[in-house]
Amino acid sequence: MFCLKKIIVVIIVLIFCNCKKSRLNNEFSKLSGTWVWINGFDDNSNSAFILTLEVKGKYHLCNGNKKVEYGRLIKEDNTLKFISNDILKNYKMTYMNGKSLKYFKNDSLIITKIHLTDQPVSYYKKK
Repeated sequence: MFCLKKIIVVIIVLIFCNCKKSRLNNEFSKLSGTWVWINGFDDNSNSAFILTLEVKGKYHLCNGNKKVEYGRLIKEDNTLKFISNDILKNYKMTYMNGKSLKYFKNDSLIITKIHLTDQPVSYYKKK
């Protein structure tokens, strides 16, 4: 019984240590903060979306005061990709999972599924 407890503890520690995420530093340091949805096509035109990006590489998407999605940011090919941590949600019903940051300035950013110019995008403005 004692051996089983040790194995469970080791597995839990490995799970939490293997969460890959990218800190928002260097060229991405200006991204941390709160972003408000302006317009877009792939998010049901919901003007109540608020996206929070943390320096430690996490994101939270809220619809008004209700958290609808959360996860981590992964740096791939010099861009940031959103990966949802909500394992209980059907990934087809997530808003940010699998999307990438396409473009950003000090006060605005564009998020899309694929890096092509004719794909649906979401526009956010810094709060």
